[in-house]
Amino acid sequence: MKEELHIALIQTSLIWENPQENRNVFSEKIQSISAEVDILILPEMFTTGFTMQPGNIPKDQGQKTLDWMLEIAKDRNLAITGSIVFYENGNYYNR
Repeated sequence: MKEELHIALIQTSLIWENPQENRNVFSEKIQSISAEVDILILPEMFTTGFTMQPGNIPKDQGQKTLDWMLEIAKDRNLAITGSIVFYENGNYYNR
């Protein structure tokens, strides 16, 4: 049974309303973590900045980011959290 929980937080400057470039930046930072991590915590709206204009974000980017997060979770065997702009049923959400 595991006795310790290892948590990593990443805080960095964001590229405004540019999900792909932000995923690239976070991918590099995540790859540089050499320690064992159980939970990885990313900032709120980490792929776009706290935009008040979610229509500026292509509608498919929420799902692309979710897929990216799932891939990292599987590859690194960790839980990952952070909120993103997500388009669903005609509305944008901070999920």
